[in-house]
Amino acid sequence: AELSAAKGLNEHQQGCVRVLGREQGRALKLPVEWVRELAETQSQGVDAWKAAKKDRDFKLFAPVLEKLVKLRQRQSDYLGSPSGERYDALLENFEPGMALSRLEPLFASLRGELVKLVQASREGRNAAPQPGWLNAGLGGTRR
Repeated sequence: AELSAAKGLNEHQQGCVRVLGREQGRALKLPVEWVRELAETQSQGVDAWKAAKKDRDFKLFAPVLEKLVKLRQRQSDYLGSPSGERYDALLENFEPGMALSRLEPLFASLRGELVKLVQASREGRNAAPQPGWLNAGLGGTRR
């Protein structure tokens, strides 16, 4: 029997058990050695970032960042994704069910207005976006 259907759990508790079960299933796909390497590299990354920021020298952080990116690529491979997109496997940690194929059109619709906004900011102009621009990529008006 599924834990979320256990007697005595209300709907919210059942949802929490489902989420925890999903997270546990994903965590179990990650090799212990990889988890250890990620933790160590993230720790090194904090120190490298502090030094790079202090010295204003990105080169101090770049090697650790490159290693972190490779580790996240491996994580994506371990987790897998029905779409085959590496990013989808990682996105699942933050937005379950979201996919790059759904985000790309949204970001594409925002790009035009955001480019104008950044350019105006660089030129010191006030360029408030037109009403509704943020909802343009969402297929309708804000709810």
